[in-house]
Amino acid sequence: MGESKSNGEIERAIQTVQGQVRTIKLSVQKRYGCNIREDHPIWPWLVMYSALLLNICVVGDDGRTAYERRKGRTFKRQLP
Repeated sequence: MGESKSNGEIERAIQTVQGQVRTIKLSVQKRYGCNIREDHPIWPWLVMYSALLLNICVVGDDGRTAYERRKGRTFKRQLP
């Protein structure tokens, strides 16, 4: 019953991360005038950094980020 709804939420989360990865990839390519191929070693960092940004920056309906909900405090470290 709730399985279909949870699958939809998961699929939406995957789309969000994929969009963030694509945005950062295109930004890096434009900034440095290079092409990031599928076998480039930046991919693991790119995926992790995209997920981190979504966790600390996207504010939910409750006015808090996923990081704040999980840790009980705001994210205060500087990012590259």
